[in-house]
Amino acid sequence: MSKIRFGSLQSKVLIYVAKNPKTNIQEVQFGLKNKNYGAVHNTIKSLEKKGCLITEEGLSKINTKIEFYSCTENGVFYALSFAKESDLIKILEAEKEKFDSIKYFVSEYERMGEADFIFWFRDFIKFTPMLENNNIEEIIGTMIMFYSKKFEEAKSGERVEFIKSAMKNFPSAKKAVDDLRDIFDKIDEGEDKE
Repeated sequence: MSKIRFGSLQSKVLIYVAKNPKTNIQEVQFGLKNKNYGAVHNTIKSLEKKGCLITEEGLSKINTKIEFYSCTENGVFYALSFAKESDLIKILEAEKEKFDSIKYFVSEYERMGEADFIFWFRDFIKFTPMLENNNIEEIIGTMIMFYSKKFEEAKSGERVEFIKSAMKNFPSAKKAVDDLRDIFDKIDEGEDKE
């Protein structure tokens, strides 16, 4: 798992900026109802150091130099992992034009509908911080273990619904399951040379 840790104010600032790209420190302060300018400023700077926010200089409404803050792609993923369900779609909508990955999630949301998307996304987002340090094969292995445990703990009827939902929402899931079955068969037979 990622070594990056976030405090409460960092999480709140990240979510606020993800919902409101190109925002300035006063807007963050006002939006969070935090009167401590120094704390918000230090939090923004720490999020920049973590690679979650970027700064862009611009002009305020009264033509003075000001810094605007936006999330990096990693910052958006972290914000999504902290966000309440009511903020998920707001973040996706606000960030969809900047990142192809977010555009993909918006298309999945539109295809699946809100309830199914949130159910799927809540599990998926748990693995995104692993992308910083691990390759996709390691993440897939961890996801398989996670879902195997979740599937094992589910009641029989829930298992059927889980599979129906996967097949409905991810038509390629049947092929993926068949591919996994082939891999497991090779492992059981001791033929896996990879």
